[in-house]
Amino acid sequence: MRFVLALVIVSGCLVAGCVAGVDTIGLKMAAQTRFEVLWGRYARLPDNKAFALAGDPAGVNATGLVYGLSSGEEARKKALDYCEEQREARRIDAPCVVLAVDDNVLVAWLPLRHVKGA
Repeated sequence: MRFVLALVIVSGCLVAGCVAGVDTIGLKMAAQTRFEVLWGRYARLPDNKAFALAGDPAGVNATGLVYGLSSGEEARKKALDYCEEQREARRIDAPCVVLAVDDNVLVAWLPLRHVKGA
């Protein structure tokens, strides 16, 4: 009986990933927030791009990420529009702020670990 119980617990841990930061096959995974994933994606996009955020980068947030538009200014406007749509849908009180247009980071509080090349 103890063997069966131990087997069930071990099997459950393998399927569910019992240890935080470990996936189901036991490999360590880098813990990244949704924001960090999007910021990394943004850094690799072509020009005429913009990234807007409302809320907490490490928590609940809304984002607007666009690229490939006719200008950086058009990208900035579209990113704010998309961010506003998400912000309203998620009922986030914080306003949308444009973090970057093309490779120009516009927000001083953005942690350096999120900035390309830092």
